[in-house]
Amino acid sequence: MLGEIFKYRVENPDNAHLEKIRQAQYKLIEEIANSLGYINKITWEDIQNPYIPKGMVEAEQLQREVQNGQLALAKIAESFIYKTDQTKEG
Repeated sequence: MLGEIFKYRVENPDNAHLEKIRQAQYKLIEEIANSLGYINKITWEDIQNPYIPKGMVEAEQLQREVQNGQLALAKIAESFIYKTDQTKEG
């Protein structure tokens, strides 16, 4: 099964190739579920549309926004320090 996933390794996959990769990943998840005893309990629908709590998605998005804001502030501070140093030297 792992060999099947590795045969899809490419540097710049197109959409069709990405879909083949997703399908191979779903098959792998299905095989893992079956080997754990979840035969006929985890469906393709479950695998392709997993439950993701809305709060978790919102928390991740907020964290990304905070990190982007911190990065922007750091760049502004760096620019300000660089300009101040240039003024002192000039």
